[in-house]
Amino acid sequence: LSIKDKGNLIKWIKTTNRIERVFREVRRRTDSIGAFTNKDSLIRIMYKVFKEYNEKQEEKRKKIKKYSGSFNQIYTHLLT
Repeated sequence: LSIKDKGNLIKWIKTTNRIERVFREVRRRTDSIGAFTNKDSLIRIMYKVFKEYNEKQEEKRKKIKKYSGSFNQIYTHLLT
């Protein structure tokens, strides 16, 4: 594998791990319930799990964006 191929593979593995983590959380929450009265109740649980995950990711993105300017300034200062 070339370096580019390895990078793409690592990115794919990380993406797959994130997706699998979310589905593991869905399974954890739904297994404890056992049976659902209708399809909508399952969909609501899945929606809630995905919404929570998206909110956490958005928080992380905001923190990174907030500090990225500072990191760039420090890095630029160290190079000069």
